[in-house]
Amino acid sequence: MKYLVENKNSNVDLEKLGNSLFGSKVFSSDPPSNIPISVDKGDDWTLLANPERLQKTYDFKDKKQVVYFFKELYDYQFDIDHHCKIVVDNLQVIIETYTHSFDGVTSQDKKIKKMADELYTDVSYFERE
Repeated sequence: MKYLVENKNSNVDLEKLGNSLFGSKVFSSDPPSNIPISVDKGDDWTLLANPERLQKTYDFKDKKQVVYFFKELYDYQFDIDHHCKIVVDNLQVIIETYTHSFDGVTSQDKKIKKMADELYTDVSYFERE
């Protein structure tokens, strides 16, 4: 787990220590349930390690679908101010996301995950028309 726990026998004030470290946060011994976040069971996203991150590969039928998916996800990153790695390889798009300051998966990554899945569903719907 990536959080600090205060030892009752310690003279160290973890809150002061955490505030003095750039980008660090101090949690109680019972961290919020969304840190670190878990991948939903039955999900087709892969949870990778070192650093902990989510990854998924999407396959498309044509260039138009790839371009739509990429553009919408790329724009969405700026809307939520959280950026993922997007690799386009012909008709395949690979998404990898994690929170760099935390070196793990957070709720921001779950937003990217949800948006990517929704966009892929949209693209599949376009195909039926």
